[in-house]
Amino acid sequence: MGRFSLTTGQVPSAADASIGDLLANLTDFKIFGRLPGGAVVLLASRSASDLSSGTLADARMAARVRSDSLPVADADAAAENGWYRCDPASLNTPYANYWILEVQRYDTTIHQEITHHQLAIKYRRAKLGTWTTWEQVLGGLAELDARYARINGTQNLFVTATYAALVLSKTASGQASRVVGSTAGLTRWELALGDGSAESGSDAGSNCSLNAYTDTGAYKMTPWTVSRATGVMAFNLPVKLPSYTVATLPSASAFAQGIVYVSNGTASKRLAISDGANWRFADGAIVS
Repeated sequence: MGRFSLTTGQVPSAADASIGDLLANLTDFKIFGRLPGGAVVLLASRSASDLSSGTLADARMAARVRSDSLPVADADAAAENGWYRCDPASLNTPYANYWILEVQRYDTTIHQEITHHQLAIKYRRAKLGTWTTWEQVLGGLAELDARYARINGTQNLFVTATYAALVLSKTASGQASRVVGSTAGLTRWELALGDGSAESGSDAGSNCSLNAYTDTGAYKMTPWTVSRATGVMAFNLPVKLPSYTVATLPSASAFAQGIVYVSNGTASKRLAISDGANWRFADGAIVS
């Protein structure tokens, strides 16, 4: 029958000294055994520091927390804290490949993060009763640039897609979706792609408008508004047309249905419209 021999630096003096008191003063321990012939032999000898410091050998730890990850045939089965690995045949991974799986558990909630064994590709999921689907974690710059709008060193915004869009989503009627231009933090222009006018039915409300602001960033005016219901553009200020002389008018065919101001038209006629072949005054006469 084996027995222990303990050596302590100082044995606690109290009569009711606990095991904890004893271990706190432990300096080394030895394990002896007795052979069939009766001889006593030393089986093992360890310093107390083996219990309180140093590196534990793999054999003394659970397989899931050893220096190499534990193979699993099904990611669902990795439910205790630790490190695991999956191969292409393992079930319930994001897709068939080689993976490194980390598991963290809090009570009955399990969180898993799985990383491709060679590429910087990571997924995560959780279990609270049932497993959620794997969700890719985007960590690399190339991944983020490919999926989201980015701002480069010159503060330009790029949206790259087959049908690129910058989406401004209001949460309710009466709010506004705006694109704002400013100088040193002071608003200069505001484009409302759906202003604060109420959506009262029949496509009314959320009109498009352009607003101008003063040097101090205060609202100044709304030069134009486009009705969402009718598409009609309403100008709140006189519209200034491009000005030409009779001799400098551009090609009428290039600006069919265009309107211009003619500064030296016959009989002080000024407004000219292109019919696709000629510029004509409002009375139908060709500009001259």
